[in-house]
Amino acid sequence: MQSSFLERLNDGELMVADGPVHTIVEQEKGRALEGHLGEWIFDNQDDFQAVVKATYAAGCDLGHAGTQGNGRYRLADYGLEDKVYEFTFKSTQLTKEVTPENCYVMGTIGISGRFLEPAGDMTFDEAYDSFKEQIIPMIDGGVDVIRIVENDTEQVVIAIKAANDLCDLPVIGQNVFYPGKRGIRTLMGVEAKAATARLEEGGADVIGAVCGDISPMGDAIATVKEMRQACDKPLLIKPNPGMAELIDDQMVWPVTPEEMAKEVLGWIDAGASIAGGCCGASLEHLKLISAVVRSKNN
Repeated sequence: MQSSFLERLNDGELMVADGPVHTIVEQEKGRALEGHLGEWIFDNQDDFQAVVKATYAAGCDLGHAGTQGNGRYRLADYGLEDKVYEFTFKSTQLTKEVTPENCYVMGTIGISGRFLEPAGDMTFDEAYDSFKEQIIPMIDGGVDVIRIVENDTEQVVIAIKAANDLCDLPVIGQNVFYPGKRGIRTLMGVEAKAATARLEEGGADVIGAVCGDISPMGDAIATVKEMRQACDKPLLIKPNPGMAELIDDQMVWPVTPEEMAKEVLGWIDAGASIAGGCCGASLEHLKLISAVVRSKNN
């Protein structure tokens, strides 16, 4: 089944990315921000599956297995570093159980919280081993696609290598971009074109931009255009609905589902094959994004 994912993209079909499961479990199930998502999923399996099913019902083609924080270093912050396999395998398996035909389970490797030498103290081998440790239970749990997202493009490349060394599943490599006075760059200062080209060189099958400070109201189109100039791979764009604001002790994301959906055709025309929303995107955001994508496919 997983091979059809790339076949469909290469045939020109457009898809809707996974929903931000960490946001949606907070919105729909009242999960508190404190604590580790992987532990919450393990302890609230029915609620997690209900959220995954809701994202599919909203039109997502990719199912978010909720594994992004299950790397050894992120889990260590909660004293859970011995739960890498258990949490990752279980959440992947739970996602697999509720995934409809023609949709795909996506295991995600998220930001490690550490930096490679010389900017930080993490070696290549430490990064490679931690990524490999997280990918193995994803494979055992039945993922169809592996996605990697990091502030450091070089860590994404290392994770791509780990994935390709372990399996032949499609790999999505994603950069996190921050527009500024010097243009659209990663946290490490790498320009969007160079960061995109690096992921293609590193072996990503699909290349994306996600989260960060990319506004859906213009920055997203500019980002996709730069990515398209740098590579020939299918592209994914998944911005947040603006920057979160704290209003009356409530986290508010300023870009409405209707406003965000109006931008989707621009992303597609710029070269995106997969569109979605990251942190703060609700089920309603996903439904309206999906409606635009489906209309374009038809």
